[in-house]
Amino acid sequence: AVINHTYDGIISVDTKGVVQSINPVAKRILKLSVNEGEKVYLRDIWPEMQLENTLNTGKEELNQIYQIKDTTILCNK
Repeated sequence: AVINHTYDGIISVDTKGVVQSINPVAKRILKLSVNEGEKVYLRDIWPEMQLENTLNTGKEELNQIYQIKDTTILCNK
C-alpha cells in the first residue's frame, strides 16, 4: 500500500469518524499503537482536530496548523 511508504502521516476515517486506516508516520506522530481491526474514533486520539465539524458540514479545511505533543503539523481535512 502506498500510504505505508510516504513521508506524510495519513489517517482515513469513515463518516462517523472511526479510523479506517492509519499509516506508520501518523502512528509515530500521534504516538499510537493501534491494532489492526481495533475500533478507534479519531476524536479520542486527536480531539483538537475537531473532525466532527468537517464531517457534518462537508466543508474542507486546508492548510491548518496543529501542535500534536511535540510535533507541529500541517493538516488538510
